[in-house]
Parts: sequence; structure tokens; C-alpha cells
Amino acid sequence: MLTSIAKWVDIDEVLTLCALVTRPRYYSIVFDMKIHNPNDFELDPKTLRSLARGDMDPVRRAVEEHRSNTLPAAKEPQTTAKSPAKTPVAPKSDPRANKDLAKANRNSPAAPVQTAKKAEPKKADAAESEEDRKRQYRETLAQRNQLAQILRECEALEVMNYEVLAIKHYPQTIDLISARRRRDLWLLSCLLSFAVFLIGWQGGLNAWVAGIAFGFFVALSALAIPPLRRIFIKSAGYSELVRQRKELEFRAITHIRMLEGGNGLAYQCLMMSPYRKSLLDRRYRRLVTLSQQGQLIKAMRTVAAIRLYLQYLLEAQQAFEVAKNKYMEASAKIKTEFADLVLSES
Repeated sequence: MLTSIAKWVDIDEVLTLCALVTRPRYYSIVFDMKIHNPNDFELDPKTLRSLARGDMDPVRRAVEEHRSNTLPAAKEPQTTAKSPAKTPVAPKSDPRANKDLAKANRNSPAAPVQTAKKAEPKKADAAESEEDRKRQYRETLAQRNQLAQILRECEALEVMNYEVLAIKHYPQTIDLISARRRRDLWLLSCLLSFAVFLIGWQGGLNAWVAGIAFGFFVALSALAIPPLRRIFIKSAGYSELVRQRKELEFRAITHIRMLEGGNGLAYQCLMMSPYRKSLLDRRYRRLVTLSQQGQLIKAMRTVAAIRLYLQYLLEAQQAFEVAKNKYMEASAKIKTEFADLVLSES
């Protein structure tokens, strides 16, 4: 049997080689006949396409007839360990049949078990989401409580008086120096006129010179009265400037004492540093330390210290506004998103 199959294979190869050799010649003859002798015979387009594909080649037909007559029918390939068997393709299912099958599965006793297995992951996901929701509620509640404490401790910022701490009309040093010079000249003039009067009264000078000196002394002495001095001199005197300075400083220090209270406002404002990084600036460190120790009022001896405290409070006010907005957002979030948890806890 093997020898006969080998012979058939050899004959096949021979016929194929003949076909390869004769086919080009066959095509050239057919197309030469059609192109050069179009009136000899007529071919329809279908026949021409068959000729172009080689379906009407006599050699090819002979090969096919020889194979069909001599070769045995092809056997189905057997699956081995090396060549895995081909899985049969499942036929297309009818959608109506699928619906009927699904209904039957639902009615079967195994359907509740499958639905229960599917429901278990959903319940687990719902439990996890509920735990996440409770965790977010606890975090939001803790944040709101912390912000409420910050607002409670730094509430004094809302009553801060900028005009008192700014000391806008505080007399400058150059004004004090000018007023002191004018005061010294006035005192010197009063002493000279009184000395001339005494010398003339003792007879050392003429009487009219002593009288003029006495009149001049009385006029200068009258300038010591503030209402009379303001008629002739518009600028304030040295004593008035010093008194004005002391009044402004006393008002500012009193206001700082009221703001600081017992806990130290400057130290409590340090809690709002996450909302305002400038509160941690190096120039405010000594001020915060003194506020923590309760000795800030003793350090407020100059206008520069008072104004530095004002700058710190202005920075703290901006952080206070941010903290207030955060507190309102947290409260609104608890009321809208976690209302059921609030009711369950209450």
C-alpha cells in the first residue's frame, strides 16, 4: 500500500510539473486567439474569467480527475499528545432558547445558591463603603472640633482695634527735638529778661531798661498758658507732645492686655500656622515666646514693638478667616452628607 501511494505521489508531481510548463503556453495561445483573431469564436466574460483563473486548463483538469479516481478518501486527523485536538465550534444559540434556559435555571434549586454567592461580594463592598463613610465622618468631625477650638481661642481677633494699635498720630522724634529747642529758648529768654529787671531794680541800669525787661518777662511768662500760646504759636509744645505720646502708648498697651487675656492671644494664634505660614516667621518668635510666658506687656515699651504686634495680629486675622471658612465647610458637609450618622449618634 505504501508503494502504491508513493507511485501516486510521483505521478502527481509529474503532472504538476507538466502543468507548470504548459500553462503559460496555454494562456498565451488562448489570449492570442482572442486578441489577434476576435472573430474566430466568441467568449463571454464568465468564460474569460475562468480562463484567467485556469479553471479550463486541460492539464489541471486531468490532474484533478486523476486524484479523484486514484487517491483514497482523506482520513480525519487523529489527535495526539503533540497535536492537540481542535475544539468544536459551538453553534449559535437562539436568544429565545437562552431566555427559557435562564428561567429554568432560576426555578431550579441551585439558582438561590448562585444568587447568594453573587450577593455576598456586593454586601462586602457595601460594608466597606459604609466603613469608609464612617471614617470620613469621624475625620470631618475631628477637623471641625479642632477648628472650633482655634476659633474659640482666637476669637479676640475680631475685636482688635487697628487704629489704637497703629498709633497713626504718634509724635515723631524730630517733632520732640524741635519742641524741646523752642522750650529751651523760651526759658532762656525768660531768665535773661528777669535778670535785666533785677539789675535795673538794684540801680545798675536805667529805670526804663528795667521796665522793658520786666514787660518782656511778663509776656514770655504768659506763653506758658496753653490757650494763649496757641494764639501765637500753632505747633504743640514739648510737654503736650510728651503727654500725647504717653496717652497713645497707654491706650495701645491697655488694648493689648485686653486681647492677650490669660492664655496669650499671640501664642494661641500659632495654631493657625497651617493656614498662614508667615506666622512662623523668625521676627515673631520672641513675641510668641513672651506671650506664652505671660510677659508680653512688659516688653511693649516702644512703638516699634507695638507695631510688630499689630503686624502679627494682621497675619493672624487672615489665617482666622481661612479657619472660619473651613469650619463652615466642615459643618455644612456634616449636615448634608452625614445627617443619618449624626441622628444615629444622637
